[in-house]
Amino acid sequence: MNSEPDAEVEMTADRPPPGRRAGFGAGLVVGLALGAFAALLLAPDSGRQTRRRLHRGIGRVRERLADDFEEVDDRVRARLKRRR
Repeated sequence: MNSEPDAEVEMTADRPPPGRRAGFGAGLVVGLALGAFAALLLAPDSGRQTRRRLHRGIGRVRERLADDFEEVDDRVRARLKRRR
């Protein structure tokens, strides 16, 4: 017996659900940020120079997160508005 729902399950079985893909992406970003942070701490620069780099890097990450959050907020609001 070959029914349509089984064929659909077979076709999508190779792809993880969207939530898992987003989780992987978030984990990747966090891992990269931690790796960069560790590299700065282990760099042979002076303490003042390392703190300055960390401060700038944290500022850039903060700005990027704020932009990403704003984009997600806009998308969610647009989808909710379309459903009404």
